[in-house]
Amino acid sequence: MMGFITIPQIKVNDIPIYHGDSEKILGLGVGHVPQSSLPIGGINSHAVLPAHSGRVNDTLFTNLDKLKNGDIFYLHVLNLTLKYKINDIRIVAPNQVSSLSIEKGRDLVTLVTCYPTGINNKRLLVTGERTALSKVTPQEDIQRNQFGYNFWVMFGSAFLMFLGLVYLLWLLFGRKRNLYHVAARKIEKPVLSDGQLVGDFGEGFYLTDSKKLAFQWLDEFAQKEKLNSEELFLNVYRLKRIKKLSRWIFKDKTENWQNYIKEKQGYGDEKHALVVGPAFTSDKKIMQYVLKTEEALGYIKYIKCLNINKLKKGGGIIDKK
Repeated sequence: MMGFITIPQIKVNDIPIYHGDSEKILGLGVGHVPQSSLPIGGINSHAVLPAHSGRVNDTLFTNLDKLKNGDIFYLHVLNLTLKYKINDIRIVAPNQVSSLSIEKGRDLVTLVTCYPTGINNKRLLVTGERTALSKVTPQEDIQRNQFGYNFWVMFGSAFLMFLGLVYLLWLLFGRKRNLYHVAARKIEKPVLSDGQLVGDFGEGFYLTDSKKLAFQWLDEFAQKEKLNSEELFLNVYRLKRIKKLSRWIFKDKTENWQNYIKEKQGYGDEKHALVVGPAFTSDKKIMQYVLKTEEALGYIKYIKCLNINKLKKGGGIIDKK
């Protein structure tokens, strides 16, 4: 592709220009007669740009016969905008090409199409001479940029939709998720003996992504240890690089989930370092994470510790790193 052509008066907006004048090229847009000058402007040049007219699905040069002397067209080539003012319109036989030759000291471009539409036994030649690129009128500016404006609107909308999709995927899969563990103290570097030894998924260090489930564990822990729940703490962690761990993940309360609980509750699971799934007594969307080996504990990062008593009053962070 060599550039684009814009003809405001007939609403030709940024149609691409290709090198060559074969039928294949003219099926794509505006062509360029190879024997003529390149459409890049310059003294002693005459570029010839042919295009079809009367096509059902593409206007191209169909309305070229509506132009008159004094009208303007633009070429956008090599980051330049070249302005041409029409000064000659003629209808000739296909073999009459004398008017397409270079004229000394002039910068010309001729637009060519078949004429009349449907019969195509003549050629319509519309020639413009390079003129200074002054500020275009508001109407010309709107017409010239109509295609570009629509393109950027569509591009912008698509880009915003893409960003929205990326954000949604981040919320679902990529967001750093806090996990909570109930204890009677701050635990920066947990070991398996610090965890709830037996739960839904057997032995392990239990975490949850839900404060609701964490508070439920807190009440159970307080009753079991005969402690005041307000003396307990929520240790906050994040898991990192868990893809390296052998793991079993239950996304819902499936039959496999039920069987695992029946078979593994109270027993060790030597095959998996991490088990993730809904808690038996909670909503299916509330997940618990059970680290079952000392190696797996190396994949959690301590974030902070929340004091339950202060947390209920607001705030409650007693340590943060």
